[in-house]
Amino acid sequence: PIEKWLSYFRDAEMILTDSFHGSCFSTIFNKEFYIIGNIPRGIKRFEVIKQLGIKNRHKYNINDLRLSLESKSVIDFNAVNELIEKEKQYMLKALKNCVAPVQKNKGMTDYDIMKMDIENNLFTSVYNVDEMRNMLLYPQTKRKYRFYKLLSKITFGKTRKRYKQKCKDLKQKIKQVRSFLKGK
Repeated sequence: PIEKWLSYFRDAEMILTDSFHGSCFSTIFNKEFYIIGNIPRGIKRFEVIKQLGIKNRHKYNINDLRLSLESKSVIDFNAVNELIEKEKQYMLKALKNCVAPVQKNKGMTDYDIMKMDIENNLFTSVYNVDEMRNMLLYPQTKRKYRFYKLLSKITFGKTRKRYKQKCKDLKQKIKQVRSFLKGK
């Protein structure tokens, strides 16, 4: 059972692992650990350990491991736990900011929620802000496009040329938003 497997981590003095989950559970239970570098399985997956400030835990051969064990370096789990807690609070706040507008304002449209997200600078690292603004303005852009298209048919000369150019620009924006919504 899983409880017994987890108790191996909880009751260990030190852990040698080549798995990402082994390093995570070692961190959760605040146990000293070393990661045996298994290059075919990939080393990149252990980047989160470095982000927690845990360094010099990757060993690629038995001599490196022996030297590390003899040096008796210890992990500062107080700092690690503090960092984990800080990240946890940040993520909880981000989740609450995502859910709160929907719960408070059940009558809000997707447009309203997305507008609030942009105003609160949520998701700016995930999406390009200009793409998000264009998406928000999509209904207005379509209306403007139809309006300028009509004006370009009933006017003459330079005015007509100006309206045709505005139509062309708006059509390009509409295409960008459509391709963004389709995931291209």
